[in-house]
Amino acid sequence: MGMRDVDDRGASESAFTDNDVVVIGAGLGGLTCALELARQGLKVCVLEKHRVAGGYAHAFRRKGYHFDVSLHYVGGLDPGGMTHGVLESLGVYDRLKLVRQERVFRSESPGLEIDVPNGRDASLAYLCSLFPAERHGLEALWKFAYELKADIMGPTMNPAFDVPLDKRLSLGVGDATFNDVLRRFVSDERLLAVLGQTWMYLGLPNELATAVFGTCVFVSARMEGTYQIVGGGSSLARILVERLQECGGDCVTKSEVKRIIVEDGAARGVELADGRVVRAKTVVAAVDPVQTFFELIPGEEVSRVYRHRLTQM
Repeated sequence: MGMRDVDDRGASESAFTDNDVVVIGAGLGGLTCALELARQGLKVCVLEKHRVAGGYAHAFRRKGYHFDVSLHYVGGLDPGGMTHGVLESLGVYDRLKLVRQERVFRSESPGLEIDVPNGRDASLAYLCSLFPAERHGLEALWKFAYELKADIMGPTMNPAFDVPLDKRLSLGVGDATFNDVLRRFVSDERLLAVLGQTWMYLGLPNELATAVFGTCVFVSARMEGTYQIVGGGSSLARILVERLQECGGDCVTKSEVKRIIVEDGAARGVELADGRVVRAKTVVAAVDPVQTFFELIPGEEVSRVYRHRLTQM
């Protein structure tokens, strides 16, 4: 499995015609969405303005070195993990060459070196050995976090999920931050610092990140098995595109979308920067929502209230 990017393959004109769905943006979200729709029998075309597909999941070379832009490892790939289930259902999991990491991360601070092993049970046992006074809190945290993620993702990921709304675990953390979740179970400041190091994946410190998002990332990174993909993120993107083509869809790079065509209040296709028009019954914008609703869709077609809410986020 090589490390080449998914570049422009000179897609045929058939990729631009008779589409059920046009997806704007060939990041992992856009490719995953497109592949799932294509698996269900829809004709899908993904349009990407960059010369390569994959979004942050691509790589570059400098002076003989290979750099992954973002996807240095993937969590949730142990059997039963969310990412494992998604990739398996899409038909791409068995095509990936994966290396299971021995540890989740290592950190060094004055008087404390942390080398957390990979996996739910291993990471819990390791932290309990370092912080024996917090054992009961850690065990309760691991159980709560795992169950909370199952509650959050269940309605969309688990066909057997049938928990009544008033019994949903996530209702109790609607206004909470991830820091609130951690402090509910442990009090040792050093342990809190160790547990909170996943904040770098959130983009916000734990005091600002929501309990829902923070817990999902925490579980994926700490409990569901982390792996490296041989060939990096570009290998995953390439396999997603190949599988999309097998299902009758296509991904066209160097195809910048200038605007979304709206007719009678519904999106009915896109206009490219080179003037070409790609018609479709449905348009999926797998890009920045501000870009979507302020640049791609004509102003008169978007609620002023909705735009205002976006600017306040």
